Amino acid sequence: MLLFSSLVSVVSAEEIRSVMVWHDSDLAPVKEDHRFDTDTQVHMFDMALQRTVEGQINEDLKAQGLTFGSDMGSNRDRTKEALRAYMSSEAFEAAGQSLKAFGYGLSAAMQYRIERVPSILLNDRYLVVGVNSLDEAVSIFHREVN
Repeated sequence: MLLFSSLVSVVSAEEIRSVMVWHDSDLAPVKEDHRFDTDTQVHMFDMALQRTVEGQINEDLKAQGLTFGSDMGSNRDRTKEALRAYMSSEAFEAAGQSLKAFGYGLSAAMQYRIERVPSILLNDRYLVVGVNSLDEAVSIFHREVN
């Protein structure tokens, strides 16, 4: 009877099929210290990405001699030309892709009503908040759900 009971619990254990992680790589990073099955979908959303990209854009423009502020309008032609050149660069394209990824993460956070980081959502319905380790979140999931 004991063996049968154990087999039933193994068969009925819920597997992790999807993982969504919201974290802030500067303030509340999450360690990717758990190996999921290859068919498990894992999405990591870094909520610091917007700050990082904006900082990089500012650095790129400073390297071209531009700074944002009241003096930007003093040499309009030079400013327009420098911005036009930057907007056609690979650096700008990379920044745009990063901002799209941030927007996707922000949209998903709003959909699931994520208000704090780190937050880890397992199987679209089990939320673990305040844990900065995927391995620890999975342990909590197995302890509480299975």
